[in-house]
Amino acid sequence: MNDIMVSICCLVYNHKNYIRQALDSFLMQKTNFRFEVLINDDCSTDGTTDIIKEYEAKYPDIIKPLYHDENQYSKSYRQGNMMSITFNFPRVSGKYTAMCEGDDFWTDELKLQKQVDFMEAHPQCSFCTHTVRCTNEKGVPLKQIIPLEDTVKVGVMSSSEAIEGICKLPYMFQTSSYFFRSEYLKEMIENTPEFFEYSSSMDILFMLYFASKGDVNYIDKEMSCYRHNSSSSIMCDLTAKDSNKNDKMIKHYTEHLKSLHAFNKYTKHQFDKSVTFAIRKSEYHLKLLKCDYKHLFSRKYKEVAPLFLSKSSKKEILKLRLLSLLSFLSKKKTKV
Repeated sequence: MNDIMVSICCLVYNHKNYIRQALDSFLMQKTNFRFEVLINDDCSTDGTTDIIKEYEAKYPDIIKPLYHDENQYSKSYRQGNMMSITFNFPRVSGKYTAMCEGDDFWTDELKLQKQVDFMEAHPQCSFCTHTVRCTNEKGVPLKQIIPLEDTVKVGVMSSSEAIEGICKLPYMFQTSSYFFRSEYLKEMIENTPEFFEYSSSMDILFMLYFASKGDVNYIDKEMSCYRHNSSSSIMCDLTAKDSNKNDKMIKHYTEHLKSLHAFNKYTKHQFDKSVTFAIRKSEYHLKLLKCDYKHLFSRKYKEVAPLFLSKSSKKEILKLRLLSLLSFLSKKKTKV
């Protein structure tokens, strides 16, 4: 008889400097139930594997790694997209599944117990999350938290409320807070919905998928940390000299658009208004990356434009307006 209540899924690749902190944060959990840690080590080359084996030897009933002889992420775009679905989720035996990648870590020793207690008392909830503190590479806390303060309804929200937030906010919940009912993994593994086939933004797709299955609970308490890279304004991306990076970004948003359209179809357009907003965001980002300025200030993108331009100076916005006007006039002249 299986008595595992929670399966912790952890993707790892070259996390030598971080993996001990992650594993220790799992092992410090105080619970009245058993849990397991399912690690997918994607052929690390920096000594991460040796550290995992050390923990595996000490805690064989808890630490359950899967080691690869060659890097799976690089073998194919689709497989790289679906690491959790392909390698960790099929091994889940717990009633619930928690997620945390090897360079992040938990900070509350009662995190799992709190999430299990809530989900047991609220069977209509499919997904449970909490506040996450961002840190720098060394794990030093930063001011930023996910989600941003006062942007998300605390407590239980409906599927519609949750999906609206996922589609509108820059980043609603962070992976190290994800906690969901494992029963919803069967479809994902055996008959993977089409929208998982395209985008590499698996965190967003996971949120959309589990939010579509039932209510979502947000606990307004910091219980994990995410090592965060600083972001720059959209104009920095536009003026970047790395054309290869730009091409990758174009591919990313092109594929993400396919996923959003497929999700809309999967849910029979039940959340059409919210998903359409997300689609417009991706379209707008693509236009910027492709230097397609014609419709940047059109009515179609009136709602999403501020999300991209808010970090830009008045001078940068004026430049974009001029480029948009020139593009429009140029195409109009060509037609004449």
